[in-house]
Amino acid sequence: MHPPTLSGGPSTLTAMTNLAATRNAQGETAEARSLLLEALTVSRRAFGKKNAVTSEIAWRMVSTYDRPHETARRKNLILENLSWLAKEPPSRLTGQQKSIKGRVKGLLFGGRSAKRQGKRGK
Repeated sequence: MHPPTLSGGPSTLTAMTNLAATRNAQGETAEARSLLLEALTVSRRAFGKKNAVTSEIAWRMVSTYDRPHETARRKNLILENLSWLAKEPPSRLTGQQKSIKGRVKGLLFGGRSAKRQGKRGK
């Protein structure tokens, strides 16, 4: 496959992301990850880390690492590509980025804040 050009802009990247989701659903995880990595690289270079398309691609890539032995890779991908969401005011996020932010929080912290976890033992 040739690297995507930006002549299609975000729609080219969205198409690649959708194809990756299909490949992943068919059990072709390595192929899906390869497509997503390519799309993520192009999106970050063209639109930046905080772009909504880049965030969606990064989240889809994180989602392909769903096996217990892949936890470290999943966390690294989040830290590299999505950790900025934690400090960004909600008013500066798209609806999709807010959703991703909540899912990232759930993955990393099990949906509970550190304070709530500490109080459970009392």
